[in-house]
Amino acid sequence: MAQSAFSKTCRKVATTDAAGQPNGWLVELYSERDGFTQGLRGQVYATIIAPHTAKGFHVHAKAYGHFTCVSGSVRSVVVARDGDRRQTQLDDEDFRTVKVWPREAHCMFNESDTPATIIKFRTPARSPKDPEQHTIAPQA
Repeated sequence: MAQSAFSKTCRKVATTDAAGQPNGWLVELYSERDGFTQGLRGQVYATIIAPHTAKGFHVHAKAYGHFTCVSGSVRSVVVARDGDRRQTQLDDEDFRTVKVWPREAHCMFNESDTPATIIKFRTPARSPKDPEQHTIAPQA
């Protein structure tokens, strides 16, 4: 698997039924073995990004985020604490996971005509009692 400090290639595996007939596929998004997710404590959820909209820009003071697009296509933009700007295209043809560290601004742009489904793993899990997310000015 190709991996950098902020993204990794996710392995797609064809699956079969008990008779050996193809019945779909799976994509391993997060594993304690991949050295990418700082352990698996946290929260995993799906979010839908409507066509021609964006989710973000915001910053989490404490949370790491790991984002994988499983349906559709989005452009991920992450602005690191040192100002370095990283853009990654995420889609259901070339599965990738993008990592966002605490205090990094991030946004997902869906510039297509179809909804995009994102699976997010965050650690620690979100707590309504700890409002550690802060919205910032949009940056296309």
